[in-house]
Amino acid sequence: MHTVQLDRMFAEVRFHKVGQEIAEKARLKIDALQAKITEREGRIAQLCSDHHLSPSDLFAVAQAQSENEHRRPAYSAPVRDIPAGVATAITRESQQLESERAQVRTLGLLMRNIDSTTPHELSFSELEYLAF
Repeated sequence: MHTVQLDRMFAEVRFHKVGQEIAEKARLKIDALQAKITEREGRIAQLCSDHHLSPSDLFAVAQAQSENEHRRPAYSAPVRDIPAGVATAITRESQQLESERAQVRTLGLLMRNIDSTTPHELSFSELEYLAF
């Protein structure tokens, strides 16, 4: 049996796209990311509503999660008894939100600063990310 390693197959191939094309694809990607952000914010709001969570509860969940990754802060917010699955879901959604917001910022910066008439070299991963 032979397996194909697609992730490395085109790693050395470079593509040339005009800045205007890249900016257009970046705008479409931003629109898709913003739709995902809105959807995630809705899911977080629904979880909060379903479990009667306040902003301080969300802060406590975020703080408890960061304690696992970093040093313990000087102040710890009191944590209500929130079901582990709910806390995990909120944490996962929040992490994805931050990733998607960072992507929107990066793509916005790209759109504002790319020379629209010049050809630019893209890697296969960049081409794939922008859905050319």
